Amino acid sequence: MKKSYHIFNYKNATYLLAIAYFIAMLFINLSDHGKSVLPAYAVGAHNWLHSQALYDGTGQGFIYLPQSAILYIPFFIMPKFILTQMSFLAFWMVSLLYCIVKLAKFLDPKKADKIAFFTLLFTLALGFDTLRNGQLNIALLVLGLGALLAIYQNKWWLAAGLLALALAFKPTILVLYLLCLALYPALRLKALAMLIVIFILPFLTQTPVYVVHQYLGGIQNLQATFAVGTEASGSGWAQLFNVLNLFSLSLSGLTQNGVRLLFSLLTLILCYHVTRSDLTSPQKVMLMYTFAMMYLLLFNPRTEGNDYILLGPSLGLFWYQLTFVEKKIIGAFFLGLILIGILASYYIALAITPHNGIWMSPFMGCIFALLVLYYYSRKSLRENLFRLERISVREIFE
Repeated sequence: MKKSYHIFNYKNATYLLAIAYFIAMLFINLSDHGKSVLPAYAVGAHNWLHSQALYDGTGQGFIYLPQSAILYIPFFIMPKFILTQMSFLAFWMVSLLYCIVKLAKFLDPKKADKIAFFTLLFTLALGFDTLRNGQLNIALLVLGLGALLAIYQNKWWLAAGLLALALAFKPTILVLYLLCLALYPALRLKALAMLIVIFILPFLTQTPVYVVHQYLGGIQNLQATFAVGTEASGSGWAQLFNVLNLFSLSLSGLTQNGVRLLFSLLTLILCYHVTRSDLTSPQKVMLMYTFAMMYLLLFNPRTEGNDYILLGPSLGLFWYQLTFVEKKIIGAFFLGLILIGILASYYIALAITPHNGIWMSPFMGCIFALLVLYYYSRKSLRENLFRLERISVREIFE
């Protein structure tokens, strides 16, 4: 019997990844707009190697933890900057492919090729600017999802290590980190141990006095960073409070923090319900990831439009569910509009409000959040949310 050929498989997904990578590199090398953030990482690595201050206290420039500067050193010491660019992007894009393939196999081993393709397609579409600029959002996606997969495979040390590493790269993963510590008791001591290892790492590469000064400077810089994000009621950042500004609901920094605290508690309660539900482990992984990322994107004071790459896996898998599992074409079309709304958010927003060009991404994020919450609130719908294994034999494109 002749073996049927599937259009969408790992091989095609790999081609898509390679094409996106080279297009991203082309933009980085030919663009004269200076959008790459790799020079900021390079400044951090250079200053660490030469015992110079990492932070200027303004909340600008290098704003990550000292560990991030250390982890970038292998890329920084390369003889040519172009080699740094290529190796940095290649490392994270290969890591992204590996993570998505592992996720697809966890969700449904029999249809992993198709799941991986569409998940990768949505993620790369949302992450083009991130890949072009060399931003570390992709690290949060890879390490965060990897940690949740490890948790539901009872690989507690691996999960603890991935969460600690993610925290070292970018502190905004703290949302998912704290959720995991609160909801998975078996993770707590191991996570604490790995956090201690990450904390000690800088002392192995520099003098204690210098390291302590950088930790103190980092705390002050994080405070300044937070202040920059909360000023002017969130305008200038792709977060919820910028959307509220459209309706003349301008909130003070103190009120914003109160709202963040309230929704952090609601997110914790929601994720607690997920972990105690009778849903499958793959469903719990995706719901935990989705709820954590939605809170991070909508309430982080300095969310940028590029950060919405973090919704890529959730959007892609939900679209796959509606298209191939439930056959709800209208719903899939609606999710496609959300994707387009995020991709073209700047231009759509400027066309509607010329004075504010970055509210569309959080607005689309709010719509997606409400859609997921609606599905989760209805028991009949919740059972199928991110459940991909029950697929009709007669699928599209087969």
